[in-house]
Amino acid sequence: EGFRQITGVDEEFIPSFEALISMIHPEDREAVVTEIDKVRKTGNAAELWYRIARNSDKEERIFHSVVRMHLDSENNPIRLFSMSQDVTNLKIAEDKLEQTLAELEQRVEERTKEVNEKTKSIIDSIHYSKRIQTAMLPLHSKLEELFPESFIFSRPKDIVSGDFFWCH
Repeated sequence: EGFRQITGVDEEFIPSFEALISMIHPEDREAVVTEIDKVRKTGNAAELWYRIARNSDKEERIFHSVVRMHLDSENNPIRLFSMSQDVTNLKIAEDKLEQTLAELEQRVEERTKEVNEKTKSIIDSIHYSKRIQTAMLPLHSKLEELFPESFIFSRPKDIVSGDFFWCH
């Protein structure tokens, strides 16, 4: 009953490999058949993601299945087991989340660019202030001329110092 509800098949549907494969979206069919063939060859389980179009309303649904196969002694398939889950709503939520994350990343990039531009503008202004400050201070040669045995030790904490000195 669960299979019928998920896939939209009626009570007369007889499951066969061909019937089940025909339900898979044409773009996904070859990959699913290839993976099932690997299961047959290796005996290992496979995890599959694929789309189907429901028979009842042709709505496309996304499935996640784990497929196992019982083989005879000559590696011929005896029985195919599949545990399938309709993950359409989960996939839609994941896609919305990815879209939201992409939008947020774009916003962060834009804001980072704005901050970097403003930071550059502020630093440029500070450097210009330093040029003005340096222009206002007396020349070292003038100080050495007036005070031959003197020196000035100026190491601003930041780019621009709050200290001014002068001579007359």
